Amino acid sequence: MCVDFVNDFGMSSYISFLNSLISEGNDIQRYSTTSLALNSFTSHDYFSSPCTFLSLVGASLVLARTGTQTWYAIVATTSARI
Repeated sequence: MCVDFVNDFGMSSYISFLNSLISEGNDIQRYSTTSLALNSFTSHDYFSSPCTFLSLVGASLVLARTGTQTWYAIVATTSARI
């Protein structure tokens, strides 16, 4: 454990709470039909705005360039040794 790490066990308490609510597969269906459990991920269209799509394209280009730069650095190092 890290000395500077402060843990209030918030996440494990939340998981334990959810575990106490859901004991069978039918519980999930019952909670979703009574609106006790809401799934916010399915109700949003993430690419409805052009800005979010452009952000995705930009992030993909940055990752591709980083991967290419890493590959060239590795190839240059290996070919210098030969």
